[in-house]
Amino acid sequence: MDQYRGATESIIVEEQEVGIALRTQDKVKPIFISVGNRITISECVKLSLDFAKYRVPELTRQPDIKVREYCKRISIKGD
Repeated sequence: MDQYRGATESIIVEEQEVGIALRTQDKVKPIFISVGNRITISECVKLSLDFAKYRVPELTRQPDIKVREYCKRISIKGD
């Protein structure tokens, strides 16, 4: 797989493409994406690149940050 932003490699299982390894930034580890409901792999790649300010697209990164903050808060209150 190439080291530049936007490089992709298909993930094949039993001769069927089930996802894509996508490099969202130059020289970083790729992320792995698969199709969702009513969206193609190429649309997933485009959206992922459009929202990838960092390695992980903001559509995934921001909810992860919020959940970690919430878990920290409730864990401190439970002590």
